Amino acid sequence: MMRWDYTVPNQKLVSDGHKLWYYQPEEKQVLVSDVSSVLKERTPLAFLAGEGNLSRDFNFLNLNESVSQKEDNYVIELVPKETISTLSKLVLTVDKKSYIVLQADVFDGLGNLTRTRFINIRTNVGVSQSFFQFATPPGTEVIKMQGP
Repeated sequence: MMRWDYTVPNQKLVSDGHKLWYYQPEEKQVLVSDVSSVLKERTPLAFLAGEGNLSRDFNFLNLNESVSQKEDNYVIELVPKETISTLSKLVLTVDKKSYIVLQADVFDGLGNLTRTRFINIRTNVGVSQSFFQFATPPGTEVIKMQGP
């Protein structure tokens, strides 16, 4: 189960462990997929769901320490062992003390970068299962996806 509430752009990614909802309010649409079909692919989402394996799926490219004096992090560059159109390189910024991923930079096959910076990280906190449900707002088009 997971829930991502984005502010820029305004969108939501919600999964109850069975279904995955990708809601785009400006487009007035929600894409609905079965989680099992999404996790069959070696996508960044599969890693977020705990289905990925870095040593199996990636080649280690580079390890650096963060250049900022304020941060005490590792910066790890990885490339997929198999060609994936949605992912040509993955760069993870990891806290040296806790080993928590603070930032993930995903480069796609066209060179586009999607940067996700994690803030106010809290682990092992109780969250109601209803938090991982998505109620389609009125007037929203529902598009059922057949594959990933």
